[in-house]
Amino acid sequence: MVEHNDANTEGVASRVRITDKVLTSIGLGDLTPRRLESQMAEAEGRRPRRLSQAIRARLLAQSRTDVTDFFANCTEPLNSEIQTSPRLLRITQGPKKGMVLVTQSEGDQKTLLVTDVASAGRRIDHIDEGHRKEIEKLKKIEQSLAEMTGKIYQGDWEAIKSSGELLAMQAKIAEIVSSLKFTRNHQKREILRRVSLCVTFKDSKGKLNPGSRLAIWNTTQRFIAARIRDIASISGYLETDREIIDSQMKEEASRLNVFYSEVTGNANRLRIIDVNTHLDETVVVKITTNLRALIASCEEFTLEPYKSLAARIIAEITSIIEILNSSNCNEEPEREKAKQSFLKIYSMAKLLNVENELITLRNEWLPQGYAPERVYAKGFMDELKKIRAGFMDRSLIQAVHSKDLSPIYGETYKFLHTVIAMLGKNFGNGKTVQDRINAVKAVERMLKEFTVAKLLTKTHL
Repeated sequence: MVEHNDANTEGVASRVRITDKVLTSIGLGDLTPRRLESQMAEAEGRRPRRLSQAIRARLLAQSRTDVTDFFANCTEPLNSEIQTSPRLLRITQGPKKGMVLVTQSEGDQKTLLVTDVASAGRRIDHIDEGHRKEIEKLKKIEQSLAEMTGKIYQGDWEAIKSSGELLAMQAKIAEIVSSLKFTRNHQKREILRRVSLCVTFKDSKGKLNPGSRLAIWNTTQRFIAARIRDIASISGYLETDREIIDSQMKEEASRLNVFYSEVTGNANRLRIIDVNTHLDETVVVKITTNLRALIASCEEFTLEPYKSLAARIIAEITSIIEILNSSNCNEEPEREKAKQSFLKIYSMAKLLNVENELITLRNEWLPQGYAPERVYAKGFMDELKKIRAGFMDRSLIQAVHSKDLSPIYGETYKFLHTVIAMLGKNFGNGKTVQDRINAVKAVERMLKEFTVAKLLTKTHL
């Protein structure tokens, strides 16, 4: 286990608002008030009672010690070298082992989300995209208020009223109010409160008083600027979190690289897939020794969905070892079963290798803070073509794969073809810089969302 500061995780736990959902998410569902009441009722020989808010609060408070113990003993930072604050934690024990526990602020307290590492990455991307859109919206509001302020300061108020411009301004303000209607952020709620006062330019006595509205708008600008600064600060944390996610996914996706390379480079010498070659005891020992080494590699996976994929590979390896250790291991039906299991293992390793190559390519070409307009689209596309070519290599072992995995092979090829085509049709003659920017951004989003490991664990093999 990675060494970490228990005080840090306990500090997070102390700020977590304990709810039924939180307890269930981290695998402590038996501690929810309803479950506790059910257990007490059964022990006391009575029917479960209806829980009041006070009783629920008391029972939830009793769970805090267990939650604190869970953080201290069953979690660790996802990457202690990069991560200074435990926002991303790996669950190390219990039914949720291998999942990522994401802590996020909700006011002065923390809420929790338990998910796999790939979904945790997508969550970060969605939040970041939402923040970009929010900044655009806030800047448009800021610009609208500034334009209306200029018109009122510089224009003829009587002309503004008679031309219908006043009604247009009020409609614009009503539109701003509508866009902020369902906000939960305290700064945006303050912006909403202030702008709502300006839907009409009349004061409390019913008299037109644009000056009072201008004073409100001027102070509103401060809240808009404060919210944009906060988003910028949060975006910095998100970039670090995404870096952590990427490093962990790359580490997981590369764990079978040695096996994949050795099998690919020695395809013609693999006796396990040559069902017509007799395997003597010496060869069986050598093969099983190598297979047990592969099990050891699979046991190094620490995160979902990779751990589930590793469990499937281990199951296939175990079945091969059982066949090889049986008295009839050289009979054709048994050899064919061993061959198919080995091909399935190799096929999964090959697919995982593609994922590793795509993560590496994305990190090299589209690092944090990159400028889309400066990406050499053709060069990026050529690198993707190399990955596709390697994936579709027709050498002996490369050309074959388990029939069970055909749908995943098809989806992977379709994905590679799609991202290559996306770049190809958006550079060259007649294409603008914006075309290339849009294509690069679309490909970046697709690369972040594509996860072979998750596809494999969703498929019944």
